[in-house]
Amino acid sequence: MTLYEFIKLCPANWPQPDPYIILNDDAGYDIDWDFGKGKVVSITIDEHGNIGWAALIDGKSQHGKKDKPQEIPKEIIDIFTQLGF
Repeated sequence: MTLYEFIKLCPANWPQPDPYIILNDDAGYDIDWDFGKGKVVSITIDEHGNIGWAALIDGKSQHGKKDKPQEIPKEIIDIFTQLGF
C-alpha cells in the first residue's frame, strides 16, 4: 500500500494527521495523531508497501503489522472506532 492509497482509503470522518506526515529514514512514511489525554496513534508505511501501527488509548497499547495490504487493516479501523471516528 502506498501513502496515496492509504489516504485515499481513509474514511472522510477520520481527522487529519497531527502534526503532519513525515518521510522517515527508511524511505517510508510515518503518520501520527495525538489526541491528548493518553490517546496517540502512529502508522508507518514502508518502501515495500507494508503497514505497521501502534496506538496508546487510555493506557492500553495496541500494535501490529500487515504485509502489503490492499485495504486499511481492520485493526486500524478498530482503533479509530475506539476513538469515536
